[in-house]
Amino acid sequence: MTTSQMNDLAVELGMPVSLGDVLAGVPDLRASIKNRRDVRTEAHIFNLLVTSSSIGHSRTAVPHPGLVDAPLLAAVTGVDGSDLAVTPITVSFTSAAGTTAEGDPSPESTLTYTTGAVRNLEPVAHWIPVSKQALRHNAGLRADIDAYLSGGLIVKLEQRIADELAATAGTVAHPFDTDIATTVRTAIAAAQSAMRELGPGVVTVALSPLDHAALDLAGHDLSQWPATIVSSPALPTGFAYVGRLRLAASLYATAITVSLGYINDQFGRNAAAILASADALAHVGAPGAIIKADLTA
Repeated sequence: MTTSQMNDLAVELGMPVSLGDVLAGVPDLRASIKNRRDVRTEAHIFNLLVTSSSIGHSRTAVPHPGLVDAPLLAAVTGVDGSDLAVTPITVSFTSAAGTTAEGDPSPESTLTYTTGAVRNLEPVAHWIPVSKQALRHNAGLRADIDAYLSGGLIVKLEQRIADELAATAGTVAHPFDTDIATTVRTAIAAAQSAMRELGPGVVTVALSPLDHAALDLAGHDLSQWPATIVSSPALPTGFAYVGRLRLAASLYATAITVSLGYINDQFGRNAAAILASADALAHVGAPGAIIKADLTA
């Protein structure tokens, strides 16, 4: 039975006729649909190129950033932020666990939850202009633009974590002791005992690249230390954050979205804008598990 016959039968039986079936039954329109071009898909695939004349005509004119080195993102727990709002909870715990004689009451431990106000995830975004002309002149630049746009967001997300570590109240202060190596190593020892009730986890030392270099040059075999040491330009010099960061801190974030659109008269100029965006919120839930070591003599 043809589409037309099915439609006629549907009419006779009083059944609704599918608009798609009706349109598909029109020969010229069917051919038009079959041969049409998805402009949005085409734009997403081909137009991800900047128009700046400084790029030139060769892919080699733009160094490819590759994957952004963002060790702080790996050091904390990533949480799906699709709800776009978070009720931050800070926890502290005092254990009174001990041996009790038969018949005696068990000691009572203290678990304190402090609930903060609901916080919306904050948008992080940036955009660049694109054009088909740039595509034709620099056909290899799409990957570079994807990397720069997403890389710019990743760097900003890591900065959110660093800022939250610096601003959080309740971390454990650890004074400078003799030299940077002694200070960091004793901070690691302190972190191993801080809020052990959180459970097992790798102790991480997070510090600035300059402080990391000073630690490396101190002459100790850091591979023997019971901690993972990471450095990030997002962290200022002078302090190290030491603890089981994956258990103590989180980053709520959505996926990075790349979208294409038009601003002002770009459509008429055969140009467009490509936008990369994400929503994120950093939170330290167990500040008592983080040792903030002062690295300044």
